[in-house]
Amino acid sequence: MQLRRVVEMAGMLEYCDFAEQKTLFGETNQRPDLIVRLPNRCEIVVDAKVSLEAYLRAIEAEHDTERVRHLKDHSNQIKNHVKSLGEKGIGTAYLLA
Repeated sequence: MQLRRVVEMAGMLEYCDFAEQKTLFGETNQRPDLIVRLPNRCEIVVDAKVSLEAYLRAIEAEHDTERVRHLKDHSNQIKNHVKSLGEKGIGTAYLLA
């Protein structure tokens, strides 16, 4: 719901500028959170399912060393998530929301 609000606040209209939870058929069926339509039949696939657990721990940390450790964990989680999305290979760029 929050992702939808973000794109609507950016002035995008559903069915014209973006599609939510559209199933992509191929070797494996996939359902990204959002597909943004661009000119020349280009698309940006958005997957907003990144774990925020380490980030939330970083925000709540009382000491800088603990905060830095949690932020590094969060960074690694994002890198791993992007890598796994890239391995899905549907031929479209992935972005994290």
